[in-house]
Parts: sequence; C-alpha cells; structure tokens
Amino acid sequence: MRRLLPAALLAFLMVTFASPAQGGYLIIRILLEGTGEAGGAPVPGGEARPPMGGFPQPPMGGFPQPPMGGFPQPPKGGFPQPMGGIQPPMGVNGPGASHDPTRSMVVVVPVEEDLLHVAPFYAGKPKDQFRNPLWQAKLHATLHKEKIVTNLFTDSSSIQWYTTLKETPGPGAKRTHAIDVRERHGKWAKTMTDLKVGYNLIVEALGYGLVDESVKYADELFTVAEQKKDALPPEVANFVKAYGPIKEKLQAQAAKRSLSEFWQGKLEAATVNTSAHYAILSWDATEDEIDRRRTLLEQNFKAFFLLHALRGIELKLPEAPLVVVLAKQGSIVRQYAHALDASGRMASDGFYSPEHDVLVLSPERLDPLGQTFTAQLRDTYRDGIPRKQLLAGGGPDLDTNGEKGKKPDDVARLQTIALVERFIDEQATICTISREGTLQLMYATGQIPRFVSLPEWVTNGAGNFFTRPKDPAFIKHSDGKWWMTVSPSPGYGVPNYVLQRQFRELYGPLLEEKKDKKDIPEQRTQRVTLLKNVLADAYFLGLRDQKEPNDPDPVKLDKSGVALSSGTTPNINPGGQPPVGVTGPGGQPPMGGPGVGMGDPNAPREDVIGIRRKKWEVLNTKSQATSWALYYYLAKARPDELRKFLAELAAMPRDLPLDSPTITAAFCRSFGIAGTPESFSKFADDWMDYIHTVPPLGIDIPLVDPKPHTSGTDPKVDPKGMNPMGMGK
Repeated sequence: MRRLLPAALLAFLMVTFASPAQGGYLIIRILLEGTGEAGGAPVPGGEARPPMGGFPQPPMGGFPQPPMGGFPQPPKGGFPQPMGGIQPPMGVNGPGASHDPTRSMVVVVPVEEDLLHVAPFYAGKPKDQFRNPLWQAKLHATLHKEKIVTNLFTDSSSIQWYTTLKETPGPGAKRTHAIDVRERHGKWAKTMTDLKVGYNLIVEALGYGLVDESVKYADELFTVAEQKKDALPPEVANFVKAYGPIKEKLQAQAAKRSLSEFWQGKLEAATVNTSAHYAILSWDATEDEIDRRRTLLEQNFKAFFLLHALRGIELKLPEAPLVVVLAKQGSIVRQYAHALDASGRMASDGFYSPEHDVLVLSPERLDPLGQTFTAQLRDTYRDGIPRKQLLAGGGPDLDTNGEKGKKPDDVARLQTIALVERFIDEQATICTISREGTLQLMYATGQIPRFVSLPEWVTNGAGNFFTRPKDPAFIKHSDGKWWMTVSPSPGYGVPNYVLQRQFRELYGPLLEEKKDKKDIPEQRTQRVTLLKNVLADAYFLGLRDQKEPNDPDPVKLDKSGVALSSGTTPNINPGGQPPVGVTGPGGQPPMGGPGVGMGDPNAPREDVIGIRRKKWEVLNTKSQATSWALYYYLAKARPDELRKFLAELAAMPRDLPLDSPTITAAFCRSFGIAGTPESFSKFADDWMDYIHTVPPLGIDIPLVDPKPHTSGTDPKVDPKGMNPMGMGK
C-alpha cells in the first residue's frame, strides 16, 4: 500500500519544492512494451509508398471521404476492464526483458504548488484510512481552462519521475519560467520607464510559449511608446512601427469570407467552426477537441505576427479565415495528403498543402511510437472510469486492501497515465500547428512563393524554425549511456532544441574551434561539403530511394543498428524516438520492410530490417537538422539576404522543378558568395561559427534503467527501490 511518498523522496521534495514560489518542473517518463525491432516494423524515410493496389482515388467531383472504422474510440464509460484487475499496460515486462530506452513517452509538467501537501486521495470526501487515505504527491494543472487534478504515481519501472529541472530557470530559483516572467513583468509594470526591459519581456515570454502574456505585454509597450514618441530604443521603435498596423487586427474577425463552404462540400464535412482567423472543418469531433485546436491556432497566429513585429517586419494579415481540416481519424490523413498534392513524407501529425491552401490536422499521433502508446492505453482504462473523470481527480471507490474497491496505487497509476496522455496530446497538437500552421501563414503572407517548386531544405527549414517539439531527443553517448534532451517550456523565436541537439551530435567536430592548424583545412573542406549538400537537397533526395537510403555522408552502424563514431557523424541515435521534423506515417514505407536479400545477405532478417530502418532514421534526422541549422542562421543573422533569396525563388518559372545549380546560383547571388572555393569556405565558416555560439536550449538528462516488474506481483512502489530522484536504482 502506498499512501505517502517514501522517506527518501519526501526529503528530496522538501529541498526541491519548499520555496516561496513552490514551483519547478517534474519530468514523467512512461516506458512502452517491446523493443520496436520486430519484423514488419515501419521503416522511416522516403516518400510515402502507396498500399497494395495504390492509394484510394478521389470520388467523382470530390476528395476521398473518411472511411468507416479506423482506430477504436473509447466508449463513454471508458474501455472495458481487463479480466483480473488492472494490468501494467506498459513498461518492462519482467526480469531480464530487453528494453529500448527510446521507446518511451516523456512529458515535462510545470509545478506551481507545494507537492508536499498531504491531502485525502479524493478531494471533497472525508479522510478515511481504508476508503480515502492521505496521499502525496498531488498535482494541479490547467490546460485550456480544463482543471486537472492528479494523484501522482511512480514505480521506477513503467512510470519514472525525473526532478532534474528542479532549479530551472536558475540555481535556487525553484520556480517555473512562467512564474519568473510574470513576476518581473509585475515589477516593470509599476513604472514602465525602461522600454528596453518591456521589449525583452515580450521576447522572453514568446520564447517560453506564453503567447497571451506576450500580446498583453506588447499592447502595454506599444501604448507607452506611442506616448513618448521620441528617443525610443531602436528595437522598440522598429517594433512600434511594425506592430501598430496589425495590433487591432490580431483580435478582430477577418474581413472576408473563407472558402470553408467550398471545402465542406468537397469533403462532406459535418460542421464548420470559425474563429477570428480560422475555419475548422470536422466530422464527429467533440466541442472540447475543436475549441482546443481553435485556441492553439489563434495563439500560433498571434505569436507568428508578434515575432515578426519584434524584428521590425510588418506583415499583412490574411483577409479571410484560413481553412483547417480536423480529420475524422488518423488513418485517413495520408489519403488527404495524396489527394491534396502534399508530400507524403509528413514531418508531424498533419500537413499543409500549398497547392490548395489547406491545413490538415490529425486527431491523434501518427508516428509509430505514438500509435504504440495509444494501443497500449486501450488496456489501461476500465469500464466506468472515463479519462475526464480521472483528469478531474476522480475514480472508483477505494479500498486499501483491494477487496471492496480499487487500491489507491492502481487508481493513482491510471490518473498519472491519463495526465501524461493529456500532455502528450497537447504537445503533439502544438508541434503540428507550430510547424504546418506556420507554413500556412508564411505562404499566406507571401514570405514563401506558393507556385514555385522550392528546395525542400527551405520549406522544412522554415517549418523547423518555428516548430515547438513534441518529444525529447534521445542520444547514446560514447560510454554506452543513454540521455534524453528536454526543454521545460519551448516557445517561439528560440532554437528547435531537438534538432539543435541532433545537429551538434552529428556535426560536433565541424562546430569546434581547431587548435591544431593541421586539422583546419580538413574541417573547412567538410564544412563546405555539408553546405553544398544542404543547398543541393542531397539529404532529402537520398530519402527518395525506396530500396536503400542514399546518404551523402553515411553513418556507420553496428549489427544492432547503433551508430559508430566516424568522421563528422559521431554517435547519433538512429534507433531513438524520431524527433520533431522527422516522424509521421507519411514518411514511413508500408509495413513489412525489406526482404532478406537487402544489405548483408548473411544477416538475420530482423537485423537487416532493423539496420535499414535506422539508416532511414539517421538520414531523416540529417535532412531535418541540417535544414534547420542553415535556415536558423539565415533568419537570425542574415534576414535581409534571406528575403532576397526567397524573392529570387519567387521569380522562377511557375511549377518548374529547380535543379541544384539553379538554386545554388540564386543563393550565391543573394548572399554575396562569389562562387569560388574561398567564398564558399568563408560562408560555411560563418555558418558553423554562428551555430556554435547559439546556447543549447535543451537540457541533457541521463536515463535510468527501469526496474523490471517481478512476475506475478502488482506494479506497486517499492520504497527500498526508490532513490531521491524518484527512479529505480
């Protein structure tokens, strides 16, 4: 029975959270069953290949309709209860069971309260030793006005806690970034004399994803600056000039009607829900599901224009609401991509079609890991315990002996899993909207030409520049230890912490300053080669080969598929959870994998499939990480030249595929590269040196091996097996 935290963890939390702010960050990691190496696993990479017989074709006069079926949805009362009570739905299956450390779902939960507070398990009911015992820790959170209450659970095996971010955002602060920003804004708002401080608060709030706060601070700064007029700091003056024309329009309804009626007829969507700047088509989505996406779309809209205004760039807002399709189920999203002339290699849980100006969102995660998580959850929820009740801190009757009710441990486990699932869904939706929704805005504002066949590094780099990642990066160090890179509150205008970490892992030697002059010529040659590969779309083109990925600078893999350090590509994790900008069933060839004849003919079939899959993952990672790194440098350090380059591309013939020499020539003209080896080397050096100076946004955290469940026992917390970090020893 686990009614209170183990003594060691209790003492640790007293140090971690006992502060005036009562805040911090708690990382919860849920480990999934299986290794992901079984034959028939999806093989990432390349354009989506059609299923047997080809993709379904659009019916006469319209696009494909959502098919019946798809993934089973939970009944109103929840999923049926498994026989024999609650079974551990995920995690290591037993002693000696193999585990891929990257097969796990991770959320970073802000904590703005005292987790040491002892309270009855069910709030509002009297304390009872057997029916409603005292419990620690209890978490309260709010997502889109939804109040969440969770009795937290950890067993060191299937559910782990990491408290590494206890001192974020600074040593001894013991507070969340949101608390820190709001507190400093309160101090500034008393006088509002230093406008540079107000400007920096907007930038910082956006960087932490606090969009509503950012707009509030922007309005305040604009009002004060308008009153002063003279002697404004340059960045504030540029902001006021760019923000003034759009200030009221960010909140107002778009003037013209959208094309939602046209698309509703084409797709036979059941409903259209509108907001100030979006029209969302849907079928059987609940009001909460639509409202949540509508809120995130509008927040992303405001962040996009505010971020440009902070850089002194005035953009014209779309005159009509933008069209968004919330698909009925994830299984049809790829069919929509095919019908709407979008790339089948989806980088998130949805896509944007420039040809038709339609944004399609999946109602669920599409990547294999997310689908595994969803499938394993089906055996978790029990009849009579809907997720909404669990997230509200409710559940069935309790009995600490498990005779006349459910044990508190079991219900706390369900509540914790429901919490993680809710945050996972939120992160995935934010990721898709910040990437694909921002691409829609870039086309709508004319920053990217709509009918020109652009290089993939441009569109992916632009999308990755704005993406707020949904999952951590998993990295295996040279000592064999696994780490995950997380960020407590990624937002807008900051580095994509996943791709930043992976780029450093891939090309670390190219970023480092060489002390031995003998190594400098080789490093410069490698930098130039990398630059030319990116400009030529070499990494994206390499994904189109359906038989074997064509990697210009391949990473050597051992028989298990783990990367070996070689040249400029040391120890990236090809077998880890695919990062933002790399995943999605649209980028997965169909189930089955290659035959025995591919790769090493003497290797076992599962090894061939696994290694080939990891080659795809490595090349996917390279394509996305390198496109992000180059676009980030151009957008941050050379924005005027970047706009000139995009204008050159916009002047190209419509729908004509552009070859590598044409793109490279336009790039050289825009950025003043003479085309000589020396000029390429100078540009490549400036690029690498700049990326090297960008502080890492993510935080590396060592993974702790799970403690396997003992066969035949319930997955309870073992206080002796807990260490102060809340993880198995």
